[in-house]
Amino acid sequence: MGNIKREWQAFEIKRLATQNNDLYITECGFEKCVPQHSYGPAKRSYFLIHFVIDGSGNYEFNNKIYKINKNQGFIIFPGDTTKYTADKETPWHYYWVGFNGIKARQLLNECGIDSDNPVICSKKSNLLKKYIMSLYHTSKIANFNMFTMIGFLYLFFSSLDTKKIKSNKEEYIDKALNYIRDNFINDIKIEDIAKMLFLERSYLYRIFIENLGISPLNYLIKYRLNTACELLKYSNHTITDISGYVGFSSSSSFCKAFKKEFNQAPLHYRKSIHDNF
Repeated sequence: MGNIKREWQAFEIKRLATQNNDLYITECGFEKCVPQHSYGPAKRSYFLIHFVIDGSGNYEFNNKIYKINKNQGFIIFPGDTTKYTADKETPWHYYWVGFNGIKARQLLNECGIDSDNPVICSKKSNLLKKYIMSLYHTSKIANFNMFTMIGFLYLFFSSLDTKKIKSNKEEYIDKALNYIRDNFINDIKIEDIAKMLFLERSYLYRIFIENLGISPLNYLIKYRLNTACELLKYSNHTITDISGYVGFSSSSSFCKAFKKEFNQAPLHYRKSIHDNF
């Protein structure tokens, strides 16, 4: 019995550091837990992924209990109080990796992982296991390469098949932006966009301001003017031709809007660009 207990308690950890601010690894490890072994309640100052390769256990977070089985995992967020406990009959074996950096939370969000969805699962669980094990075993090599380990972490993220569920507001904005990009050359109005989305114009205005910090009309104008800048740089089209191509009703209205946005007339802008080449 003693030998079995020591096997279950097998535990290794490697603490790591790097100067990369975007994404860096703080630690990684592996543990075979004894039945009902628990950790916490505790807080971390960094993100921590546990991925279970065998057995099961419970993850307690935000007044919820998540049952985590083989080929699943869970994420701990900085500053959150969590507790996790190995199952009584089939205690889990897991690898873990701690990480942080400016892009850490963004990467998790893009994978659909946040405080409301802290469970890691994927149809590519074999790849998740492969990459987190490779990351850990790389750390045990003398003079290991930190960039190799970060590469395995990125590969781990790439194998997650969870997708962030967009809110209705985000869906409306995406559709509105696509409509603008596909139709800016035409004489479209904000009412056309709202009608396409079956929304009131006032509501469309409000969600643009809340999410983008700009009104739909100003976004449309800026998109047209930025497209015009590219044409002024890389084509010999006349101002009249460009104004029509980017959706302005006349060259005079185009020049007025351009000067308001860039504090110079289109021709002066073209000349200054060419003079700098």
